Amino acid sequence: MVAEDDRAPEIKTDSPPFTVSVRLEGDLAISVVCGELDMATAPLIRQNLELFRGRFRALAFDLVDLTFLDAAGLSGLRFSFRVDGTGVSIRHPSRPFTRILEIVEMEGLFDLAPLEVIGA
Repeated sequence: MVAEDDRAPEIKTDSPPFTVSVRLEGDLAISVVCGELDMATAPLIRQNLELFRGRFRALAFDLVDLTFLDAAGLSGLRFSFRVDGTGVSIRHPSRPFTRILEIVEMEGLFDLAPLEVIGA
């Protein structure tokens, strides 16, 4: 379990509005991604994950406020699924996220947690 003082700082960029922050629910780390996840911001997903590697049982990406996703952003999210022994899921998938999965025919790539299961 990660102590409150071990939380990752919120990461912001000067490109179009983007933030990624982590909140903890027991031994689950929830990475809240807001804004545009693209070539400029995808490395921040990996940077954020490295701070918590091996320190949590599972990781969830909350994408309710994700407004744009390109191939580089999708790759950044896919990287998370290679974290050693950590369960990863997507909470609140945004329309831009589900749309790119439809376009590249990869709808089954991620474990999508339905809203009613996880609460709003």
